[in-house]
Amino acid sequence: MRKSVVLLGASLLLLTACGQKSGQNQSGDSKTGSSIVKKDSVVTKSFQQKQTVQGIEQTLTQTISYEGKTFKKFVINLEQILPENMKSALAGQDLESTKPYLISAFEKAAGLDKFKSLGGVDVKTDITKDYIIKVTINIDMSKINLDEASKLDTYGSMFSTIKNLTPKQYIESVKAAGAKEVANP
Repeated sequence: MRKSVVLLGASLLLLTACGQKSGQNQSGDSKTGSSIVKKDSVVTKSFQQKQTVQGIEQTLTQTISYEGKTFKKFVINLEQILPENMKSALAGQDLESTKPYLISAFEKAAGLDKFKSLGGVDVKTDITKDYIIKVTINIDMSKINLDEASKLDTYGSMFSTIKNLTPKQYIESVKAAGAKEVANP
């Protein structure tokens, strides 16, 4: 069972590291008399990617909010079904009583425990009665220290990329990785 949790964690790590960059630039023009005033507004876009990693079906949704060239907020939602061998191991057990252990093991295996320690990051993990793991990661880009985050073993490269790209560049990289734009949640 622990092996499956580690596998799920590694899958989360892979998807999160591959898919987290950001944004796009959008500005609105408004005319005041004879002058044109450019004004950036906060833009929010969501992208979703479905894939199978080591036999595990996953859906990764990134919601990126930005203003001009500044990232404001990232929300990452990951859903994946527990593998059949894991479901079999849990069959007959009370999911509610084993859920805290499973969540803790999953978060540790996926490196989310270290991710949670960063300021500006909120991680929520749940396992549904249908054995679907749901992870929601909220990142307040005005509060997170990107230099500190870039030093993390698990997610450091993702934060280095975010630090070095504009939102528009990040969105293009997400699209290039196969994500499709979807309606904002």
